[in-house]
Amino acid sequence: MRPLLSLFALAILLVFFFSSYGPDDSQTVISHHPADWVIEKGTGQKGIYIFQLKQWLPKSRVKEMLAQSSQVNRVAFYSLRRVEDFTASAPGTDLKHHIVNSYLVGYQPFRAKNPWIPWQTLARKKTYQLDKMTNKGRADIWQTSRQAYKYTRGDCEDHAIALTDWLISMGLDARVAIGTYKGTGHAWVVLLKGGKTFILEATQKSGLKQMTKLPLAKQTPGYFPRYQFNRMHFWKNTGSAATYNYSSS
Repeated sequence: MRPLLSLFALAILLVFFFSSYGPDDSQTVISHHPADWVIEKGTGQKGIYIFQLKQWLPKSRVKEMLAQSSQVNRVAFYSLRRVEDFTASAPGTDLKHHIVNSYLVGYQPFRAKNPWIPWQTLARKKTYQLDKMTNKGRADIWQTSRQAYKYTRGDCEDHAIALTDWLISMGLDARVAIGTYKGTGHAWVVLLKGGKTFILEATQKSGLKQMTKLPLAKQTPGYFPRYQFNRMHFWKNTGSAATYNYSSS
């Protein structure tokens, strides 16, 4: 049975002052400024714009929000008035919570023109390992895209963050998707290219060289997305869980 198409509601836009990198303007809804809410840089940020409320959440409120999640050892979601889950944060290697978009720090290990190159490179370079095996039993620790390329081990979020940021640096519309795969919590990469949607399983370690085409989302069952994000935006799935439509409303 063909899955029902869902609409991803665009929840937030992060806008900051100019810096040396950022996604192309087509990804910017409100402002044409590059968005750089990054852990590795102390750039001044204006805050979070919540589209449904048509208002900014100022920098001071964002800091308070993250501080309240300091003891949460997993991904935290935030709501304001009638808007549920307008953004999310996760603990980093510094054990502090950061907005999930900030883990995409604009890191490109080297230039590539073909999306297969980053995918195959990470498959060879990085080993899949659960966070609790490497982070003193902590269930969820996220690596930035730079760290994820440098460190040889990491879980699904780390793989997806590294690959997504690399693809964005290539000028592609790539996003980290968060949801479940075959009933288990998971993160993967979504690539929107040429009017088609592809799923790139960043943790896949074999069979990539035998592939002749990127896997279409509609031909890749088992993935149930709840959220997705890039450097600037955060989306929430407001339709069917069993969807292969990752386009925003």
